[in-house]
Amino acid sequence: MASLTLLQLKEQVRDLMRDNANTSLIEGTGDDANSYSDAQVKDAINYAIRIFNERTNATFTETSLTVDVNGLASLPADCIKIEDVLFANKTLTETLASLEDMKDPEWEIATGNTCKRWARWSGNQLKLTPIAWTSSTVCSLGYIASPTVLNQDTDTVDARIPEYEQGYLKYAAAWYLLQMLNDQANQDLANRYMKAFNSMISETRS
Repeated sequence: MASLTLLQLKEQVRDLMRDNANTSLIEGTGDDANSYSDAQVKDAINYAIRIFNERTNATFTETSLTVDVNGLASLPADCIKIEDVLFANKTLTETLASLEDMKDPEWEIATGNTCKRWARWSGNQLKLTPIAWTSSTVCSLGYIASPTVLNQDTDTVDARIPEYEQGYLKYAAAWYLLQMLNDQANQDLANRYMKAFNSMISETRS
């Protein structure tokens, strides 16, 4: 079994919503009530991939970072969320640079020679504190990576999303598309699709 392509997912979404047959999901509203463009369906699928990732941490990745003498390290370009930072095999506590600065004007060096905390810094940087080294060193980073965005019909779903769960994506994509129609009947159906999506995810991880 291989990862689904964008084209396959588009077909699954349209089949689920009966859009291929031009059959309305809302009785009496006409055959074209639920006709979506390929671009809209593609956006819906990429949305579904994104929220699947947010809710399952499917793209969790670990790597090592080089930390300079100022305690700064550049984050990976695909990092969308930091899960944990380890230094000398110890998990550091997340903090805010503004809070550290309020506690002590010399917050970078004030607590001795043991690094304890990390802060998200300006740009795409991470900062460790207190600075306990005089030359560059390393730390370990656990983070959630941005999933692969699908653009072409032949593009395949990020391999880090298990193949047996890729079929769930059509339910979240259908929810996204039904938000384009504001009547209560579609909102109710949209909510049922999202409930099914969430239930499938939780069942495979229980």
